[in-house]
Amino acid sequence: MVIIIEANMAEFVNIQENDIKTIKYLLNYFKKDNDSTLLSKSYLFFGTPGIGKTTLVKDIITSMNEDIIYMAWRQLNLKNATKVDTFEKLNELANNNKKQIIFIDDINILLEKNEFDVIIPKHQKSIMELLDNVKENANKVLLMTSNNIDFFEMPILDRIEITINFDLPSEKNKLNFINSKYSKYITPENISFIIKNSIGYNYRDLSEMIKFSWRINDKKITNKSLKRALHTCKPKGLHTFDIHHQIDTNLKDIIGKDKAVQLVNRLSLLQKNEKLKQNLGIRRNNLILFHGPPGTGKTFMVKAISGELKIPIINISTKEILGGNVYRTLDIIAEIAKTHKDYIIFIDEADKIMGGNMFDEDNSLVGSFQAVLDNIDSKEIQALLILSVNNPKRFGKAFRDRFVNIPFLLPNFEERLIFLENKIKTAKAHIKLDIESSYIAEETENMSYRDMDRIWNDLMFYALENDEPITNDTFDEIMGASKKKIVNCIVD
Repeated sequence: MVIIIEANMAEFVNIQENDIKTIKYLLNYFKKDNDSTLLSKSYLFFGTPGIGKTTLVKDIITSMNEDIIYMAWRQLNLKNATKVDTFEKLNELANNNKKQIIFIDDINILLEKNEFDVIIPKHQKSIMELLDNVKENANKVLLMTSNNIDFFEMPILDRIEITINFDLPSEKNKLNFINSKYSKYITPENISFIIKNSIGYNYRDLSEMIKFSWRINDKKITNKSLKRALHTCKPKGLHTFDIHHQIDTNLKDIIGKDKAVQLVNRLSLLQKNEKLKQNLGIRRNNLILFHGPPGTGKTFMVKAISGELKIPIINISTKEILGGNVYRTLDIIAEIAKTHKDYIIFIDEADKIMGGNMFDEDNSLVGSFQAVLDNIDSKEIQALLILSVNNPKRFGKAFRDRFVNIPFLLPNFEERLIFLENKIKTAKAHIKLDIESSYIAEETENMSYRDMDRIWNDLMFYALENDEPITNDTFDEIMGASKKKIVNCIVD
């Protein structure tokens, strides 16, 4: 049984090597040749749901073959086990000198909190008493699972001897899992597609997505049905958000933006050289603030980062922030940032979402976001959290200083010229063009890419509607009409 557990850990559990060694010692806890003085007695296994915490703990306590007392919100299939419903009863049955394994599954669900989000005194006292008793009794070992370690106050956390963080399944874990359960129904090509495009999925999410793909395609799984399934069956913790996968845009599509491009190149370097990052003590900058006028390429750059790093974007809209409990949503965003390493969390026009007036440190939403960031160790943030704002001064200096600030300026002449030459090169195959890119680049000074796109659209529709070649004069006419529209809008 021990050999099977060790094999399962290697194949299906994404934890640190030191934690695997710790669990191996735990498996032999009640062996006669062990010195209990040097063995830890209380363990907390934590991580997002659906990543194998409870399964592993059940295997561990089954292999130890001792009496079990457990507390859980559901009945568990365990031999020699007594289920209790209260922490008081748990303490009562553990108050002896018998060899016992005490297991609390999903303790974050069982511990009750008050309106101030603090564990009620009755439960806090009970769990601290249990931890103290286990520590003093060599015949007891306590195993607990939780979805979140931040749930606990420090007096409890300080008494837990070992905490083991379960990450979301790695590519190797996913491969082993899919092969073990679905190899009969799925091809190696399908498996490769799933592994590359299921970042952020736990084992339950993977199963549901594969089953959905099978159902919608008349009991046959293909890459096309998997793509539809990925769009529909989002990771449970992200199901309310808009997620974008398989973005084709990359750095080759970026014009200028040297500082932003340098940032992306560094992110890519660190992503490809994880061991080098650790050896050199380099920490990835995961909090990024894009700021500049509308239409200068901030959102496009986020897509380029996604395409370059081959990671999805979680797009957080005004509706997600303001549509419900704002402060709870900010907490959820922070939790996603901590648990989803290979994601970009993008909040566009954050200055508009969090308020309409000039911000300072006293603004309630900015203050709440700052408080959320204060409660996260910078090392804990795994995702890239990118905020896009038009005016960074809407946020206080203390808030801005937490982020890598990347300015997006209006395109200069060279950047406008490249942008327009690309447009002309593509359009020439379809319509008659007799315009000079340098002339248009000169005339569009102080325009954003979005402004130039609007002018270009008008030019293309003019060509389609009039079946005439586009010349510099045509451009001047369109520009004049466009400026007139803007003036009329201002007057109205």
